[in-house]
Amino acid sequence: MGFEIASEVEQLIDAVNLLGSAIKSLKQEPSGHEYIYPITLSFFSALFGVLLGYLIVWLQEENKRIKKAIDDANFWIFAASDCFSNLSSIKHKYIDSLTDEPLQRCLIKVIPFHFPDLDVNVTNLAFIAPKTHPPNTPVGELGFDSITPINAMFRNYNILLAQWRHRNELVRPLLKKIIDEHHTGGNRARVSQVEILKSIGPIKLADLISETEQAISRTDENLQKLSDFLAEFPRIAKTAIVNSSKYYSIREALGFRISIIKINQDPTKLERILKRVPVDPEKLKVRTSYVQPIVETM
Repeated sequence: MGFEIASEVEQLIDAVNLLGSAIKSLKQEPSGHEYIYPITLSFFSALFGVLLGYLIVWLQEENKRIKKAIDDANFWIFAASDCFSNLSSIKHKYIDSLTDEPLQRCLIKVIPFHFPDLDVNVTNLAFIAPKTHPPNTPVGELGFDSITPINAMFRNYNILLAQWRHRNELVRPLLKKIIDEHHTGGNRARVSQVEILKSIGPIKLADLISETEQAISRTDENLQKLSDFLAEFPRIAKTAIVNSSKYYSIREALGFRISIIKINQDPTKLERILKRVPVDPEKLKVRTSYVQPIVETM
């Protein structure tokens, strides 16, 4: 009985040993792939995270740059619109009362205004001019894709306001003197050229004519320049921003838009305000034509 039990135990142990050997034979020896794969996955995951972070930062900086360019472009468009409105309001005060006679023109009444000078610093528009122009190119031949004519336009605006202020200072006492000596009632006087020359003198009269003619002529020139800028610059600015933006087509597909202000002007009013004041060069040259202007002061 004991022998039989021992024999069964030995058979059971042998069976267990065989089973263990069978299990061991099923297990494969570890290969290098089992170690390389998780290491490679971790490396590329870390690299992807770094690249993604860099891309996000780059996009944020690029968006800031584009937004600043849009804001700068819109700022100067609004500034040009204000300048155009200011000069239009000045011209409206004499546009219907001028002839081509210099003596009559110089005696238009004082034109009051309180427009501040513009702080001109257009260096923030450098993004519109990635290309260079030939050296010594005249400003008049440069378009609004260059900072130089834009800077000149706004500086000329300030110079023109100063000229109108100076003209007002010249004409105010002269008109008062003429009316005090030749008034026909109220602030009116009917005078001849001879009487005008006698009242204010040929030197002062020549200075007043020169200053008035320059102010009138430059007002027309500045209005035309500002109108051209308002019509052309929005397109130029948008094109420059698009060209300087990498992968703009992708941004546009994702809903990104460049919002450049376009100020629409009434064609009829624009035509009227841009119509140049008549000038007769011969009359301006000799300044001797006889007139009897109606002179009014403020």
